[in-house]
Order: sequence, then structure tokens, then C-alpha cells
Amino acid sequence: MRALLCLAALLCAGAAEAAVGPSPPQDPGLLEPQSIWTRAADGTLEHQQSGLRCPRRLGPLQRHGTRIYDGYGLDVSCGYSANGVVITVYLTRGVAADPGLAEAKAQLENRSPAKLLFEGRAPQGGLDWRKAEYQLGDGEIRSDIWIAELHGWGVKYRATYPAGEAAFAARELAALTEAVQASAGKRLAVCAKAASPARQGVRVTDAKQLGEVSVRSGLLGAIALAGQKHKGAEPSDPPTFCVEDPVENTRFLFWRGARANGADAEVDRLTGMTMGPPPVLEVARDGLGDLVQAEASGKAGPQHWTAAVTQDGRTMIFGYFEGRPSPEQLAPLMQEIVTGKATPITAFSVEGRDVNISLTPPR
Repeated sequence: MRALLCLAALLCAGAAEAAVGPSPPQDPGLLEPQSIWTRAADGTLEHQQSGLRCPRRLGPLQRHGTRIYDGYGLDVSCGYSANGVVITVYLTRGVAADPGLAEAKAQLENRSPAKLLFEGRAPQGGLDWRKAEYQLGDGEIRSDIWIAELHGWGVKYRATYPAGEAAFAARELAALTEAVQASAGKRLAVCAKAASPARQGVRVTDAKQLGEVSVRSGLLGAIALAGQKHKGAEPSDPPTFCVEDPVENTRFLFWRGARANGADAEVDRLTGMTMGPPPVLEVARDGLGDLVQAEASGKAGPQHWTAAVTQDGRTMIFGYFEGRPSPEQLAPLMQEIVTGKATPITAFSVEGRDVNISLTPPR
């Protein structure tokens, strides 16, 4: 099992603004932490925590870099430039428009001489923006701040451009809003439809019950996986994973699964913050196991949930819970898993026509 790599030395501690004036850095290549950004084959970066997509090129604009301002990917930005115009899009969870604009204005005004030309509301692209326009220095450079609320997140633009490129900057900001709405807006709208469910589960530690779980879960899991591979199809309605909160005093981030209509997908995730592919502990309702147990006993019992890691085609169940577990319950288990101290209850995999089940798999 891969160990966690702390990002503390690599992530920015504060939400510093881009420098005044168009001086974009070069795109950092493959330096983005994979627990926060996913890079597609065409170079597009997708922010996992929000769904924001930052393509390598957006019309005439070329991406020149990304930044992370916290340790969990809840405050990030993508920068673009063309024709002397530098535009940065920021996405920060929990930022409201009015206080966000006030803070951004203070940062700009404290950094260099700036004359406020306009401040007010500026609806665009389906969002109710707050906007401030500034003249910098001798008046040849303009710098605009835009900020709006997007389903519990704050989306902000900082556009710095020569005064003669104002029309070009306005067109590209409108195009950027369309891209933000089509990516982050779509994902975050699903996540905003339903509240987080209650999680009051208790971990099962009874040896006899875990022995029964080992056999049943291994068999049922392998059968389900074999059926899925035989059909060769992905689930018709895969869940959207919505970020919830970091687990206090850990490098783990907790997520919940939602259906397209906002309904609970009955699956949660705990992920580690890493530079490489992050470890993922997936927590899912053991509905089939509960049904088998109810049929055997003649009565319905409580819900049970499994906590599993899938790696190299092998699914390993490390925890079994009566009721849905909280992130605080899962974090110690995850720590044991990533440090190699946890032993799976059971494990299964399917290779061709062979179904492999381990009741006491190696550590």
C-alpha cells in the first residue's frame, strides 16, 4: 500500500493574489498533486474537489499555471494569458460575494497605487457578480475583480490588461464564465441538492461476526464484480463525489456520493492528500449482504457498511460497520492501511474466468 506524501512544503499557506501586471509563469507540467488535479491526455486539468476544468487553451487564452492555497484543494486557481491580458480564475469554498470582493479590493489597493473606476453588480453568464474596476499606475493598465457565489463556493476573476485590450478581456471573461458553469457549476449544482446524511455507525469487532462477513462479503463481492466484467459496462448512473470536510488533524479529505438528482448514492470516500495517485477508502452500503442476512434470519436487521480499498484490480475490505460510519471513525483505519498496519477482513478479484477470494490475505 502506497504511503501518504505530505504536501505541506508544496502548498501555499495564504491566498496571495497574482502579481500586478501581466507576468505569467510557465505551465508547471506534471507538478500538480493528483489528489487535487486530474490531467487529461489533452492537457486539460480538472479540479477534483469542484469539477472545474482548466483546458490548456481556452479560445485564444493559454493556461500558464495553477496554484493551491490550502492543504486540501478547497482554494485553487488557474491562470490564463494572451495579447498582454492576464486572467486568473479562483475557486474557494465558502466565500460569499460581498465580503470576498471587499477582501480582494483591500489586497489590490495595499499592493500598488490604484484608482477605483467602478464598483457594483454585473450579472453575467447566469451569475450575480460583484465587480470592481481599477486603473493602475499611469492609467495604461486596468485591473478588474469579479466575484460571485456558485453553489456554496466563491468564483473570482482577476483580469489585468492594457487599457486598449478592454474589449478583448471582456469577451474572454464571458467565455470563461461559460466554461466555469459547464464544469464546476454542473458538478456543484448536484452536490447542493441534498444535505449530508447522518453518520452514527459503530465498527464491528466481534470475531465470529467478522468471520461470517469475511466469507459472505468475499463471495458476494466477487460475484458482483464478475457480473460487471462479464457485461463489460459501467454503471448507468455513477455517483458524483461531493467534497465534505477535511478530517481534523489528518491529511485526509472526506467525500459523499450523490446521484444526478441529488439523492444519496449510499457511498462515501476518504482520500489522502498526495502528489501521486491518492489512496482511496471507499465506504458503501452492504445492501446485498443485509438482504442475505435477513433472508437467513427471517427478519430485517440494521444497515451494514463496508470500508474497502481497491488496488491493481483487487478489492480489500478492511472495516465493517453497523450503521454508516463517520469520517472520524474512518481516519484511524485509513492511517493503519496506508502505513501497512491493517489486515483486510477479506479480499477478492476477478481475472478472466478466475474468481480469487482471500479470507485471510497477506498483509
